[in-house]
Amino acid sequence: MGLSRMSQEAQDTNNGRRKESADAWAHLKYSRFIFSSRDYIIYVDDDGYFNWETSERYDKLMAPKEQDYNHSKSNTIINQSELLQASLSEGLPKPIKEQAYDLIGAALTSCFEFDYESAEQMLATAQKYIQTRNEEISRYWYLSATFAAAVSIVVICSALFALASHFSSAMDIIWRWAILAAAAGAIGALLSVISRSGRLSFDPAAGRNLHYLEAASRIAAGSLSGLIVYIAIKSGMILSPLFSGSGSSWDNASDALSLLGALAGGAAERLATSIITTFELPRSPQGSALDKPAAG
Repeated sequence: MGLSRMSQEAQDTNNGRRKESADAWAHLKYSRFIFSSRDYIIYVDDDGYFNWETSERYDKLMAPKEQDYNHSKSNTIINQSELLQASLSEGLPKPIKEQAYDLIGAALTSCFEFDYESAEQMLATAQKYIQTRNEEISRYWYLSATFAAAVSIVVICSALFALASHFSSAMDIIWRWAILAAAAGAIGALLSVISRSGRLSFDPAAGRNLHYLEAASRIAAGSLSGLIVYIAIKSGMILSPLFSGSGSSWDNASDALSLLGALAGGAAERLATSIITTFELPRSPQGSALDKPAAG
């Protein structure tokens, strides 16, 4: 009977604390809260942004500097949490962002409870999670735009080739092969990007549009390179000993070999400097605190 009464009293106390905590943050509008107590709350607002707030009681408690409170570590952890929020890519799905907010919120909770070692470990975990998810969405942007650009050029070249097939003059035949060479160059650029996609360095902070611009520019550069290689081969500027034969069958073979040269020429897109790398912000010489391994 005594234990039952004590359990009821403990439950009433917890319910009272929950009500007190809810009343303390009644003025806030949020879609969901991550952690909440009467001293602080960590939540996601109605617009989907991560936020936190401390009570006046908590702020006054920190004024005389609580024994376990470390002002420098607390500020560092809070600042790093803000940096991680800013590093979340715009294209990440809502569930991924919410998971990242939960990890950052857990770090801030440990910070507010003066457990700075756990807070730093959780920030390191959050950084790794966010970096991995950002690289995934960045790679998706880049490769999907590369495919779209290559397919677009091949479709346009196919349409031009079909239109040019209505003409039969020698000059028109040369231009038809040149159109195919431009398409081959685009395909060569696509294969070049795919072959090294696992080694590419992506910076999601550059944004979706810049990824699309770079992907399209690389495919366009590959198409142009393929056309240039084809013209250089047909004019005898390069590989002239291989194309010194005569006859219609030889001409057809030489055109096919020229297309292979144009396909290989499309790989020249990798010589271009990355737009995304060019716009990437320089790193601090000291490095970020998050780059250091977590203790433990």
